[in-house]
Amino acid sequence: MPKYVLKADLEKCFDRIDHTYLLAKLNTFTRLRRLIKSWLKAGIMEGEILTSPKAGTPQGGPASPLLANIALHGLEDHLRQSVPRQKHGLSWQPTVVRYADDALILHRDLETLMAL
Repeated sequence: MPKYVLKADLEKCFDRIDHTYLLAKLNTFTRLRRLIKSWLKAGIMEGEILTSPKAGTPQGGPASPLLANIALHGLEDHLRQSVPRQKHGLSWQPTVVRYADDALILHRDLETLMAL
């Protein structure tokens, strides 16, 4: 049976991560939560100009993929729940593979996949 693959890149994912939302999703001890908050609030130096970000995490930083994965945790379940569980006795749940701002969604029906 054929399978189709949809490659998705979440546009501006790293730039738009909501700090409050991300910190609320962390299920960790207070000291680590404060450390991660300080990473998120750290200033960005461009030339001689220092800016403090209100949202996002620096892309390319060592913690960025981890923070994106925490922020986007649950996306896979949402995508799976948007597709009927069975059709003609066959399981029609998509397979979702996500890492940071990239995702692959595999499904046997092209129309269903394109509707996601």
